Amino acid sequence: MRARDAEICTQDAEVRVGDAEICTQVAEVCVQDREMRVHRVRAALRSVSSAFGVIGSVFGTARSAFVCACVFRIGR
Repeated sequence: MRARDAEICTQDAEVRVGDAEICTQVAEVCVQDREMRVHRVRAALRSVSSAFGVIGSVFGTARSAFVCACVFRIGR
């Protein structure tokens, strides 16, 4: 009877180890998912930053053209 009890305890421990391994895998997937979300947010922020850089460059070029036109008209 004790041998059977020991076998049941061993099986129970194996099941608990299996459950712990599954929990660990789920946690790893959650961490990977969070890392992917952070990566996407950072990529989106870089895109927005690049877009503002392009917009700023366009406005800078337009401002330079306007200043040149004003100087040219004043010089005439």
